Amino acid sequence: MNSFEETQRVRSLLWYWVIFIPLTSLGAWGLINLIGTKDEDGINSLLVVLCSLPLVLFLIGFFATLKTEYNEQEIIIRFYPFLFFKKRIEWSQINNVYVRKFNWSEFKATGLGAIPLSNRGKAYHLYGEYGLQMETTDGNKILIGTRKPKSLEDFLKSINKR
Repeated sequence: MNSFEETQRVRSLLWYWVIFIPLTSLGAWGLINLIGTKDEDGINSLLVVLCSLPLVLFLIGFFATLKTEYNEQEIIIRFYPFLFFKKRIEWSQINNVYVRKFNWSEFKATGLGAIPLSNRGKAYHLYGEYGLQMETTDGNKILIGTRKPKSLEDFLKSINKR
Protein backbone atom coordinates (compact mmCIF):
# COMPACT_ATOMS: atom_id res chain seq x y z
CA MET A 1 0.00 0.00 0.00
CA ASN A 2 1.27 3.43 -0.95
CA SER A 3 1.55 5.84 2.01
CA PHE A 4 3.21 9.02 3.24
CA GLU A 5 3.75 10.10 6.85
CA GLU A 6 5.01 13.30 8.39
CA THR A 7 5.63 14.42 11.95
CA GLN A 8 6.05 18.06 12.99
CA ARG A 9 7.35 19.03 16.41
CA VAL A 10 7.44 22.48 17.98
CA ARG A 11 10.54 21.70 20.02
CA SER A 12 12.63 21.62 16.85
CA LEU A 13 12.09 25.35 16.32
CA LEU A 14 14.68 27.87 17.51
CA TRP A 15 12.09 30.49 18.52
CA TYR A 16 10.50 27.97 20.90
CA TRP A 17 13.73 27.69 22.89
CA VAL A 18 14.52 31.41 22.69
CA ILE A 19 11.12 32.33 24.15
CA PHE A 20 10.49 29.53 26.60
CA ILE A 21 13.88 29.05 28.28
CA PRO A 22 13.81 32.55 29.85
CA LEU A 23 10.07 32.32 30.66
CA THR A 24 10.37 28.87 32.18
CA SER A 25 13.44 29.90 34.16
CA LEU A 26 11.61 32.95 35.50
CA GLY A 27 8.58 30.83 36.43
CA ALA A 28 10.74 28.21 38.17
CA TRP A 29 12.62 30.94 40.05
CA GLY A 30 9.28 32.44 41.16
CA LEU A 31 7.99 29.07 42.36
CA ILE A 32 11.18 28.38 44.31
CA ASN A 33 10.92 31.80 45.99
CA LEU A 34 7.24 31.29 46.79
CA ILE A 35 7.82 27.89 48.32
CA GLY A 36 10.78 29.23 50.32
CA THR A 37 8.79 32.06 51.94
CA LYS A 38 7.78 31.78 55.57
CA ASP A 39 4.70 33.91 55.22
CA GLU A 40 2.14 33.32 57.97
CA ASP A 41 -0.75 33.98 55.59
CA GLY A 42 0.33 31.14 53.32
CA ILE A 43 1.32 31.17 49.70
CA ASN A 44 -0.84 33.21 47.39
CA SER A 45 -2.44 30.70 45.00
CA LEU A 46 -2.68 33.27 42.19
CA LEU A 47 1.09 33.75 42.29
CA VAL A 48 1.62 29.99 42.18
CA VAL A 49 -0.62 29.74 39.11
CA LEU A 50 1.13 32.66 37.39
CA CYS A 51 4.57 31.19 38.09
CA SER A 52 3.47 27.72 36.97
CA LEU A 53 1.94 28.91 33.69
CA PRO A 54 5.26 29.22 31.78
CA LEU A 55 6.23 25.72 32.96
CA VAL A 56 2.93 24.25 31.77
CA LEU A 57 3.14 26.05 28.41
CA PHE A 58 6.72 24.85 28.00
CA LEU A 59 5.69 21.24 28.58
CA ILE A 60 2.72 21.46 26.20
CA GLY A 61 4.96 22.97 23.53
CA PHE A 62 7.72 20.46 24.17
CA PHE A 63 5.39 17.53 23.60
CA ALA A 64 3.25 19.18 20.88
CA THR A 65 3.39 16.98 17.80
CA LEU A 66 1.29 17.00 14.66
CA LYS A 67 1.38 13.64 12.93
CA THR A 68 -0.24 13.19 9.53
CA GLU A 69 -0.62 9.88 7.76
CA TYR A 70 -1.71 9.69 4.14
CA ASN A 71 -2.65 6.42 2.45
CA GLU A 72 -4.76 5.39 -0.53
CA GLN A 73 -8.01 5.41 1.48
CA GLU A 74 -7.74 8.32 3.91
CA ILE A 75 -5.82 11.05 5.69
CA ILE A 76 -5.34 10.71 9.45
CA ILE A 77 -4.40 13.75 11.54
CA ARG A 78 -3.28 13.37 15.16
CA PHE A 79 -2.29 16.16 17.51
CA TYR A 80 -0.34 15.27 20.63
CA PRO A 81 -0.31 15.79 23.64
CA PHE A 82 -4.07 15.95 23.17
CA LEU A 83 -4.61 12.22 22.72
CA PHE A 84 -8.33 12.66 22.11
CA PHE A 85 -7.65 14.63 18.92
CA LYS A 86 -7.75 12.37 15.89
CA LYS A 87 -9.35 13.33 12.61
CA ARG A 88 -9.92 11.04 9.65
CA ILE A 89 -10.73 12.34 6.18
CA GLU A 90 -11.50 9.85 3.44
CA TRP A 91 -10.40 10.69 -0.09
CA SER A 92 -14.01 10.18 -1.20
CA GLN A 93 -14.95 13.23 0.94
CA ILE A 94 -12.51 15.49 -0.94
CA ASN A 95 -13.36 17.34 -4.17
CA ASN A 96 -10.08 19.15 -4.74
CA VAL A 97 -6.61 18.77 -3.24
CA TYR A 98 -3.29 20.49 -3.93
CA VAL A 99 -0.06 21.50 -2.17
CA ARG A 100 0.38 25.24 -1.82
CA LYS A 101 2.53 27.88 -0.21
CA PHE A 102 0.70 30.15 2.20
CA ASN A 103 1.38 33.24 4.22
CA TRP A 104 0.95 33.49 8.00
CA SER A 105 -1.21 36.59 7.43
CA GLU A 106 -3.96 34.19 6.30
CA PHE A 107 -4.30 32.98 9.87
CA LYS A 108 -6.74 34.96 11.95
CA ALA A 109 -5.32 33.36 15.11
CA THR A 110 -1.99 31.85 15.98
CA GLY A 111 -1.38 28.75 18.00
CA LEU A 112 -0.87 25.05 17.77
CA GLY A 113 -3.06 22.50 16.08
CA ALA A 114 -6.40 23.40 14.56
CA ILE A 115 -6.48 27.07 13.70
CA PRO A 116 -9.67 28.61 12.33
CA LEU A 117 -9.10 30.56 9.12
CA SER A 118 -12.31 32.60 9.48
CA ASN A 119 -14.50 31.77 6.48
CA ARG A 120 -11.60 30.02 4.74
CA GLY A 121 -11.76 26.82 6.81
CA LYS A 122 -9.38 25.24 9.30
CA ALA A 123 -5.65 24.68 9.36
CA TYR A 124 -3.85 21.84 11.13
CA HIS A 125 -0.39 23.24 11.28
CA LEU A 126 2.59 23.77 13.58
CA TYR A 127 5.18 25.56 11.47
CA GLY A 128 6.40 26.11 7.94
CA GLU A 129 4.90 27.77 4.92
CA TYR A 130 3.51 24.87 2.87
CA GLY A 131 0.36 22.88 3.25
CA LEU A 132 -2.04 20.46 1.64
CA GLN A 133 -5.17 22.45 0.75
CA MET A 134 -8.36 20.40 0.57
CA GLU A 135 -11.89 21.30 -0.38
CA THR A 136 -14.36 18.73 0.91
CA THR A 137 -17.62 17.62 -0.68
CA ASP A 138 -19.60 19.52 1.98
CA GLY A 139 -17.82 22.81 1.14
CA ASN A 140 -15.32 22.92 4.02
CA LYS A 141 -11.72 23.93 3.42
CA ILE A 142 -8.90 22.26 5.33
CA LEU A 143 -5.19 23.03 5.25
CA ILE A 144 -2.71 20.50 6.65
CA GLY A 145 0.79 21.86 7.16
CA THR A 146 3.78 20.10 5.66
CA ARG A 147 7.54 20.49 5.75
CA LYS A 148 7.90 18.12 2.80
CA PRO A 149 5.87 19.65 -0.05
CA LYS A 150 7.75 17.85 -2.84
CA SER A 151 7.36 14.42 -1.22
CA LEU A 152 3.68 15.07 -0.59
CA GLU A 153 3.16 16.12 -4.23
CA ASP A 154 4.90 12.92 -5.36
CA PHE A 155 2.60 10.88 -3.11
CA LEU A 156 -0.50 12.61 -4.50
CA LYS A 157 0.64 11.83 -8.04
CA SER A 158 1.27 8.20 -7.13
CA ILE A 159 -2.34 7.75 -5.96
CA ASN A 160 -3.77 9.82 -8.87
CA LYS A 161 -5.09 12.66 -6.71
CA ARG A 162 -3.08 15.36 -8.45
